[in-house]
Amino acid sequence: QIKKMSVVNKVITEGVKWSIRIHVLDVRGLYIGDERTEIEPVLTISMGDQKRFIGAVARSNTCLFDRVVRFELHDHSQDDMDNTFARFSVYNALTQKKEELIGFADLFLALAYKEPQHELKRTWLGLLNKDDNILRGYVRIGVLVLGPGDPQPDDRIDVIQMVSEVASPVFLPPALKQQAYHLFIKIYRAKSLPQMDIFGAADADISIRFAGNPPQKSKIIKNNRNPVWNTEFRLPVLTPVLIPTILIDVDDYNKDGSNVHIATIEISWEKLLRLPDRHMSPKWFHLYGAPKGANIVKGLNLIATGKALPSAYCGSVLIETEILEALKPKLGKREHIDEPKLPETQPYVIWFDILEGSEFPLEPFSTCLVEVVCGSTSRLSEPTVFQEGKCLWYEAVPEIEEDLPLDIRDIHDLFVNVYHKEKLTGNLLRMGYLRFDPTKLKGMEEGASWYSLIPEPLSPAKKSNVGSILCSLKFAPKKVAGTFRKISQKQLSKKYELRAHIYHGRELPAENDQSLCNPYFIIRSGGTSRSTKIVPESSYPVYYQSLTLITDLPQPLTVASDIEISCWDSKYFYNLNNIKNKNNNNN
Repeated sequence: QIKKMSVVNKVITEGVKWSIRIHVLDVRGLYIGDERTEIEPVLTISMGDQKRFIGAVARSNTCLFDRVVRFELHDHSQDDMDNTFARFSVYNALTQKKEELIGFADLFLALAYKEPQHELKRTWLGLLNKDDNILRGYVRIGVLVLGPGDPQPDDRIDVIQMVSEVASPVFLPPALKQQAYHLFIKIYRAKSLPQMDIFGAADADISIRFAGNPPQKSKIIKNNRNPVWNTEFRLPVLTPVLIPTILIDVDDYNKDGSNVHIATIEISWEKLLRLPDRHMSPKWFHLYGAPKGANIVKGLNLIATGKALPSAYCGSVLIETEILEALKPKLGKREHIDEPKLPETQPYVIWFDILEGSEFPLEPFSTCLVEVVCGSTSRLSEPTVFQEGKCLWYEAVPEIEEDLPLDIRDIHDLFVNVYHKEKLTGNLLRMGYLRFDPTKLKGMEEGASWYSLIPEPLSPAKKSNVGSILCSLKFAPKKVAGTFRKISQKQLSKKYELRAHIYHGRELPAENDQSLCNPYFIIRSGGTSRSTKIVPESSYPVYYQSLTLITDLPQPLTVASDIEISCWDSKYFYNLNNIKNKNNNNN
């Protein structure tokens, strides 16, 4: 597809000048070797004896460059331009070698010149590794080529959006070998879906998106939180694929067309290819979205538009996959397939101890409760009163016993919710929550630690700091947990003065229409916090401010919680995941 193309209807004479503008938008799917590793990509563009360099902007396999470079070519005839190409080379800066080439792509300028207004817009180039002749990622570019007498267009360039589905054309190296496959996806059933209707359950359906195929949809199972589909989808796949992620959407159907997106499951195509026999046995994939209640639809819509983080478990879907080589792959669908053998499970126990709460944004004598949630099972603490800036529980919340997968990596995340009771109605309102990955818990050895709460996205107050809780979450198979449970005690502590000197920030992401943000920093330790001033409309804020905390830290200090420094935007607090540096794994 990148073969030479003649420049037509143009008389070129010796001594003329050609102008070339190249807009490098982003790179995707970069990898080195057989496994994906951390990469800091840098890019060079060479054209004849000229070269331009674009430095790294992030340590990521997928990142946004959004840079423009320009070239001028003198004394180029028509034949010269037919044979002139730009070479895009992407290197990894995170290496001890002087330079490590990830891959390169060549683009003949004649290809851009033949386009309307002589501009090739938003085009992906496959990056080929010269050592093993394997595709190592993609770079998206726009190219404008102007010859003598061509009118100058306006200097505006494409405004891009980093989205999961990319409609831009893809140019692959001619030497690259492509392989066709059939991807078989069996959707068996779902369990514990949220109640989406006031007088019903959920009207769920499944939609699969991958490899440029039209979305493949299941039938709608009405008024059922545990729907059964037993449907097999067959998708044609021609590798390499630009977006190597299979997207499986779970939606709630409404007659008026206002369907509600519950959650999306993402499955790596490359991991499926590396499985033995390219077959994945039936496995539960978990859904995360908004907490149950009257505002669940509003919460799910905020998550779908990127304005809130998933903050609750919303069910699981049982899926099986298989990949087979194919000569002429085509779409297919088969319903009423046989039920599978369910994944093996074993009983787990969860012991949650809540000790203290601090810095809650509440009026004195407000009533607070804490809830621990494992899937569809939850346990609630006794109510306690918030006074003198603290809540004191020192309570062992009733244990949870649940049958969960044998492999801890297949277990859904655990959630802890903190509520306060509304004085007029008595309703429980969630202030904030914590989210725990089971693989990062220390079994029955988990001691009490301070955790900063993530603010409730639907709260009208939209506060950045909703306090911290001192708690212990013990999680292990029942056979190793034992039967004797002793409540966690506050460890011997000592007062410390903690000083943090905040100087400046740089390259903070845009959070408003002016491509700026209103950032400030919060430092937390031992249930106390301090914040800097707000620097309005700046991505490079300057503070030179010292923050001092007097905090109780346990002895020895090796068991103390991490010091947390987070960056917030004063208007859009729910975009915490976009601007932060050091955080524990709950933020």
